Amino acid sequence: MVSYADLSSIKQPDAPVAVDLNDPMPDTAPANTRPLEPLDDWHSSWNQMHSKVLYFGGVTEDALPELQKLFKASRGIRLNVDPHSSEQITGNVEFRNVYDTEKAMVVLNNRVLQNNTGTLKMTPLLNNVDLGLPPSGGYVSIKHIPEAATESTLYDFLRPSGPLYSCSFPTHPNGQRKGIAHACFTDQQYAQIALEQLNFAEYLGNNVHIQISRPPRRQSKPTTSGGSRKNSVKTASKAPSVSESEP
Repeated sequence: MVSYADLSSIKQPDAPVAVDLNDPMPDTAPANTRPLEPLDDWHSSWNQMHSKVLYFGGVTEDALPELQKLFKASRGIRLNVDPHSSEQITGNVEFRNVYDTEKAMVVLNNRVLQNNTGTLKMTPLLNNVDLGLPPSGGYVSIKHIPEAATESTLYDFLRPSGPLYSCSFPTHPNGQRKGIAHACFTDQQYAQIALEQLNFAEYLGNNVHIQISRPPRRQSKPTTSGGSRKNSVKTASKAPSVSESEP
């Protein structure tokens, strides 16, 4: 693992930075990845996950220490940061397999980072083009969520039913969770499978109740993480890994 101090060269706009995340864990066999036929444009874009690379933006340089921890915890193996001359940074992170790539996308996308360093935007598409909501997405709500639940454990619970686009825990204005969770599968058929297979199933000691829910009333147009869809940023160049011992 590389400490933030080891990334001082990141301030040089002509020098991309690569961080070897040194993931020691073995590969994880992908769960159900049954393709939809025929593929529409959205699912064709989603299949870019097979490149095992996610692009990120929406954050500042000060977010790097937190990004390293998040990507390492998500089994990322290499973090590449684009050359930049401002506080805003973009780049990509590489993974060992498609399963880890999908999970990191679902768990980390739109995460608000600490210390006002930005909201992490992730996508499998070049130039940080936002994937947008799946047009045939299947939405579910889950009740009786245990207090110990995290986005990661919720993903692991739901993923055997089919590929997910997002999962989250709604909160009250004071930040306290409401005791429910929302999830969006990449297609309605997977939401139905989750209902049939997981309704009243045990999740972290609680028997949860799953029901089909409605999609969001308004779906924003796809945009890049840094602005409109037409705007683009340079993709991260791969540079030799910077590796040092754990700080």
